[in-house]
Amino acid sequence: MKRNGKLRTLSAVLGEVSKAKGWERRFSPYRIFAAWAEVVGREQAEVTRPFEIRGATLVVAVPDNVWLNQLSFMRQELLSKVNAAVDGEGFADIRLVVNPEPFAPQPLVPEPVDESPGQPDKKNLQRLEDLLSSIEDVKVREVVRKVWLKINQGS
Repeated sequence: MKRNGKLRTLSAVLGEVSKAKGWERRFSPYRIFAAWAEVVGREQAEVTRPFEIRGATLVVAVPDNVWLNQLSFMRQELLSKVNAAVDGEGFADIRLVVNPEPFAPQPLVPEPVDESPGQPDKKNLQRLEDLLSSIEDVKVREVVRKVWLKINQGS
């Protein structure tokens, strides 16, 4: 899609749609998952992982009780760093939990994935069409539709 004679990326178009629909503020806390190492620093990122968001609380996984104890003294510092990096209201608290699974070595050969195609339900298809209606360029609309359907097959 071109605007002012410039070719725009799909990411830019989706960013504009997200902003126009008001989704940006709703999803901004989830950016912490992608920016974790940059936000908390390499040393802390080696022993912590953002695990989930529960309301206004960010749940952070640590590999064992030793790190849970050590980082509990740094909760306020972590919370400050995280909130400085997240647009919007941020988090009210950080909860540390022991979960060694995210720290386990990853297998060299990925597990086989069942790729039996399925169709998204009618409600999700309607939501897709509503979203696509705000994209003016027909070609971009088709690309977004194809990508969305590929990602959401079987849901």
